Amino acid sequence: MNMSHDDFTLLAQMNDIVEKKYAASADELEKGNEILTQVFEKLQLFKPQFDQIDQIEQSLTTLEQLVKTLDDYSKLLELRFKKL
Repeated sequence: MNMSHDDFTLLAQMNDIVEKKYAASADELEKGNEILTQVFEKLQLFKPQFDQIDQIEQSLTTLEQLVKTLDDYSKLLELRFKKL
């Protein structure tokens, strides 16, 4: 393979351009990784509050079921009272 000097120079220039683009991409990925790390750390700070919200939600679900049961029972008692 005989490459002319111009071809070799062109390949070298292309290599430099690609190297710069990869370096820029690596910098952007590093910045993105830093941002994700910060978001994850903030998420960990709020984890206790999220856990409390989950507990409250479970308690509300249980309370809603209890209220429905009581409502059904009160309706049943009302019907029985009307029959008397």
